[in-house]
Amino acid sequence: MATENFVLSSCTLDDLPAMITVHRDAFANDQFSKYAFPREAIGEAEQVRWMREFLTGHFRKPEMAFYKITETNTGNLVAWMRCQVPHVLSEEESKKRKEEKERKLKDGTFWPKGANLEVIGATFGTLVKLTQKYVNDAETYCEFISFSKRR
Repeated sequence: MATENFVLSSCTLDDLPAMITVHRDAFANDQFSKYAFPREAIGEAEQVRWMREFLTGHFRKPEMAFYKITETNTGNLVAWMRCQVPHVLSEEESKKRKEEKERKLKDGTFWPKGANLEVIGATFGTLVKLTQKYVNDAETYCEFISFSKRR
């Protein structure tokens, strides 16, 4: 019987450095990312800082689930994804999250410093509006992001 080359499991906060590396590798040559998140304007340290903060915030949300694929021979994380499971937020939690988002937008920490906010706003603003219109959080599983390391 052949041995498994890869294993699927849940991510933990300890996986963040590898998750960020996989993300950076996967999107290094992506045309949208080059325009919306120009590495020369953002810089590696800011991109890593922002991604760590962004992902840590999502790890703390009970409706979010993170999964990884690890190569068994090396133990390297080679892919990961973030999913939202069906949920209903309390009014208090909805208000808290909205206030936090507004604070970050106001103080300029919602996106990485140096990002192209015009492109990001047009793209992700539209996605948020469509999600609010068509997705019922209480009934829907959403896979928001998946990344795989290029070989």
